[in-house]
Amino acid sequence: MTGGRIRWAALVAAVSLLGFLPTAGSAAAVDPGPRPMDVAISFDTLPSGLGLELDGVRTPTPYSFVCGQGTGHTLTATSPLSDGRTRYSFRNWTDGLTSPSRTFVCDAAQNFTAVYGTEHAIEVDTHPSGLDVVVDGTISTSPVYLWCTAGTTVDLLAFGFANGTGARYFFGNWSDRGAQGHAIPCDGPATYIAFYRTQYLISVFTQPEGLEVSIDGETLRSPALLWCDEFTTHALNAATDQTVGTTQFRFVRWDDGESASTRTVQCGGSMNYTATFAIVTAPTPAVGVAWTFVLLLLLAILIPVIVAGIALASRRSPPPVQILVSPPHGVSTTAARPSVVPRTCRQCGRAAESDWMFCMGCGAELPRAFPPTPPRPPETHGP
Repeated sequence: MTGGRIRWAALVAAVSLLGFLPTAGSAAAVDPGPRPMDVAISFDTLPSGLGLELDGVRTPTPYSFVCGQGTGHTLTATSPLSDGRTRYSFRNWTDGLTSPSRTFVCDAAQNFTAVYGTEHAIEVDTHPSGLDVVVDGTISTSPVYLWCTAGTTVDLLAFGFANGTGARYFFGNWSDRGAQGHAIPCDGPATYIAFYRTQYLISVFTQPEGLEVSIDGETLRSPALLWCDEFTTHALNAATDQTVGTTQFRFVRWDDGESASTRTVQCGGSMNYTATFAIVTAPTPAVGVAWTFVLLLLLAILIPVIVAGIALASRRSPPPVQILVSPPHGVSTTAARPSVVPRTCRQCGRAAESDWMFCMGCGAELPRAFPPTPPRPPETHGP
């Protein structure tokens, strides 16, 4: 057994040695020459961590890789890059190249760095929002959004007073406790708010207008106005019974349905309140009574005057006209002249002339006097 094992071991050794001996008639092996060396390439961004595109593939930074000598590649700086509050804009490569995309050949170890400018988002607002502010010298209505370059400053200015519709605002403070006008550093995203004290206008009316109301205990004639600070509470009152001249008014209700004459209101916006009144007693027509009295007085004076005037006019009526007729031929005019009949007053018996219409003694009216009928002339007969 031992001799058999020795023979097998010798056979294996012989076969192994045959593999290292050159085969008769074979050609010598070809030497390929020296192999090319690999090249190390690295790249980054400033600030670091923004990432670049290598041959069109987004690659985080910093990054290093090995490329075969003589191979070509493309490196691109994407711009702008933003996370919503900070953004980065490509400026140049550290070797001075300003194009965001570049190509290179792997012929030696190289390092490429893309330089980015950094900008931060700044928000400027007011409370309440919508008021005007000045940002870097420009008046704008809040809120204002802008990008500022890192390392610079932004100037802020809040107006001391603002007037709106039914409201007015007084500057209080900035959220960063800065002065009314101050500069802020652009060192990161930030929000700045100018806080204002708000006042609202409350107007109190009455129907009819001009009656009295009170606001916080102060009696005023409507319409009454009150500027109140936001979120404060105030008392309104409409006196139940009021008298203007001779007319008495009584409170009925407020226009929003509130039946109590005294109420409290919250200062949360510009509001109008109207207190409605009803007339209790009708106004006395003082002017009508005065005119009636004057008219009666005038009538009392004028009626006797008119009556007296009518009587006087009748007394001065012209006497009746006497018609004189010429006497017939042959009759003497002396004989034909009528004689005047003496007259006496029936009331007092005083003698009166024929042409008197009233007695000169007692003023009684005299009867009209007619002349006596003249005697008829004698008839004449022929011879």
